[in-house]
Amino acid sequence: MEYKGEGFGELLQQAEHLASHMDKDSELPRVDRNIHQIMESSQRLYSKSAPNESDVVNASILLGSKGVNVSKLSQKLDTISATKTFEPIEAVPDTDIETFLKNERENCILAMIESSVKRSFEDAEQRYMNASYREWDEEKQKIMTALEGLQSIETSNELIPESQSFLQSNMGAMGRSGLTSIEMAYSRQLFHYNELIIKGSLKPKLLELFSQVATDIRDTSVVDLWYLVSFIASAPYPTPATDPLKFRESIDNKLIMINQSLRYLQRKFKLFMETAVKDQLHIAERGGTPGTFALVRAYLRVVLQPSVIVGLEDGEIDGVPVWPVLYHCLRAGDAQAAVSVAQRCRQQLGEFVDLLAEYAQQTDARSLKPTSLQQVALKYKRTVSKSTDPYKRIVYCVVGCCSVAEDHGEVANRIEDYIWLKLSQCSVVSSGIGGSTPDQLSFNQLQARLSDQYGETHFNATSQPYLYFQTLFLTGQWEAAIEFLSRMEPLRPHAVHVAIALHELDLLCVTTEPSRDPILTHRDPTVGIRRLNFPRLIATYTSRFSSTDPREAIQYYYLLRQYAGENQRDLFTTSVSELALETREFDTLLGWIAPDGTRIPGCIEKFLGEAQSIIEVCAEDAESRGFLEDAVKLYELATRRDKVLEIHSQLLARVVTKTNSANSERERITNATLHVAKRFRDETVNFDKLATFHLLLDLATFFDFYNSQQYVKALDVMEQLKLLPSSPDDVDSRVDAFMTYNDEIRHVLPDCLLATMNMLLSQCSTLKQTAPSSPLSASLNRSNRSTFVLGSGGSVSGGKEIALATLKAKSRSLTAFVGKLPYRMPGGITGKLLQMEVLMN
Repeated sequence: MEYKGEGFGELLQQAEHLASHMDKDSELPRVDRNIHQIMESSQRLYSKSAPNESDVVNASILLGSKGVNVSKLSQKLDTISATKTFEPIEAVPDTDIETFLKNERENCILAMIESSVKRSFEDAEQRYMNASYREWDEEKQKIMTALEGLQSIETSNELIPESQSFLQSNMGAMGRSGLTSIEMAYSRQLFHYNELIIKGSLKPKLLELFSQVATDIRDTSVVDLWYLVSFIASAPYPTPATDPLKFRESIDNKLIMINQSLRYLQRKFKLFMETAVKDQLHIAERGGTPGTFALVRAYLRVVLQPSVIVGLEDGEIDGVPVWPVLYHCLRAGDAQAAVSVAQRCRQQLGEFVDLLAEYAQQTDARSLKPTSLQQVALKYKRTVSKSTDPYKRIVYCVVGCCSVAEDHGEVANRIEDYIWLKLSQCSVVSSGIGGSTPDQLSFNQLQARLSDQYGETHFNATSQPYLYFQTLFLTGQWEAAIEFLSRMEPLRPHAVHVAIALHELDLLCVTTEPSRDPILTHRDPTVGIRRLNFPRLIATYTSRFSSTDPREAIQYYYLLRQYAGENQRDLFTTSVSELALETREFDTLLGWIAPDGTRIPGCIEKFLGEAQSIIEVCAEDAESRGFLEDAVKLYELATRRDKVLEIHSQLLARVVTKTNSANSERERITNATLHVAKRFRDETVNFDKLATFHLLLDLATFFDFYNSQQYVKALDVMEQLKLLPSSPDDVDSRVDAFMTYNDEIRHVLPDCLLATMNMLLSQCSTLKQTAPSSPLSASLNRSNRSTFVLGSGGSVSGGKEIALATLKAKSRSLTAFVGKLPYRMPGGITGKLLQMEVLMN
């Protein structure tokens, strides 16, 4: 544009006018420049910021050689949005229909993407939390088991002095086995029991088998323990209900438990009197008269002291006081003998003779009629309670079930006598712990009094474990008795096998949540029974020897086959899987495959149909924990050939690119894979998995040649696999084939690309440094003729230039292949490929 002179003059005048009005007090400095100076400065600044045409030309040439259209590239860059978040596009006026529909479509797409991302994050977080909770539950179980073991060790250290140890002669030194002689004896009996159960034979009496162990070890305390358990368990209990708690809390069951405990105490007391009489025959003067009365009379002559006889009432019979005779007859379980004695003393005893006869007529539940009970209670309250005869008071309390708060310590001075007295006074009508009247003792109240109110401290249980066990067991607290004894390390084998014997008879009240509850649950406020965590008790017991004696541990795990675990598995299957993965004794426990393909069974084979399912579960657990090599062996053992091929492919994909060396992981996995390939040669398996498996084996051969720098052989293998394009014409077909490959092949593909491009670059560099007529050039031409030109469909006519052109075409086909793949390559792979292609060109 041309400007006139007066135009510039006018502009100059306006500028001077503006400058004259400027504030002279301004802090900014004045800069005086004429028009020429301003023009020079402007041109200088422009020259610095203006683009260099030579750089633009060079960039266009470079991009054009790569097949990039520079004119379209600028248009695409203008359409790129720099928005970092998915923000809805603002709506346009409704009159612009085309733009409105376009924005609505983009808004819907963005909303779906944002919803999908949010849902993915929520799902990932939920999976993470579920996995964390599951792992924490497993850790809690391990911690609880460890703490229970430590508690038992601490308790056993305080149990009995070493000089008085009742197991000292039986605790032999343990060799390779983790079992003591007593534990081994119990495990043999359990093995015999399980074997008969599996064969479908008549169910043996497990109590008798375990009692034989107690007889063999010759420990009187253990023999007495098993006699007590056998006697109590032999009662004719009703058929257990679905819920064992309801069965144990039923009135009929409580009556049977009380009467059976009374019979045990009465038999034991009668045996005690006979032993005392035999030791003092010259004082007892029993003579040859049979019967309970003669035994009691002889016993009283031995034990009654003159100081005790002074306070006794109502005379004597055959030289002994009447009320001691009546008490000891009742204590020995012979109420008819007591009635006979009372009838001979009717003049002194009066109406009590008829009450005693009514009491003796009740065979099971010895309880008088309500009117008779009131009569006895009233007379006891008025007169008998003030009597100086302790035997008279206790007989009235037993017959009339009254004054349950009195302990009668003058007569019932032993724990067996106290339990017999309280069981004789128990009532089973009231079911609650605190639901009976003040002058009535319920069975649940008695249980709570002995275990909670008195407890282990009162009975000095650590020094007298058998006595406390007997106390709990006679009062129907079988679960608490077992749990207490299991905390004593020397006595734990007996406690566990008592639990097993009762469990097989369906007499135990077991927990409903084995994975969460402790070995003994807290007492329910409405009932007196605690539940026993039988699976945890077995797990705690076997944890000490499962690693050294897995065969014996499986015998105990078989008892848990009816308990449900996680993932719809029974605890037997879960426990065996855990044992196999922990000990890694797969061959011993589950079996193995011989070199000729024959399956050698393991020790779980005798559990009939359980073997196959257990092996599959163990294989799944090994796979989920990342033990893929173990999982392969187990899946092959379970004849899951498709899983064998799948996991072998995963293993090969991890190591196929590594250098093969002696005793390396790659060598081990490759050898195992080759053996599998030979065994599965004639087997029917999934075609896709088999193809992936063999392709990875061939890639292992490719990388062996590549790592040993046998490039000609390596490229020949890659040419035969048809995994990568051998010419630009093959790019599209190889991209289509890539969509059918599994993740294992896609994982290896970047390394295949780099290795192939490295070999092409190496041969290109060698060709450039070699004269056309040299032997090395001829050798490369021959190798190019056999390796590279095959994809072009013809033969090379010879010459260095043709060989270089072929190599460059190869490299371009690889980069084009990468550019067309709908697959995100690992970081830096594409850049390395382009860099090597540039170096070749």
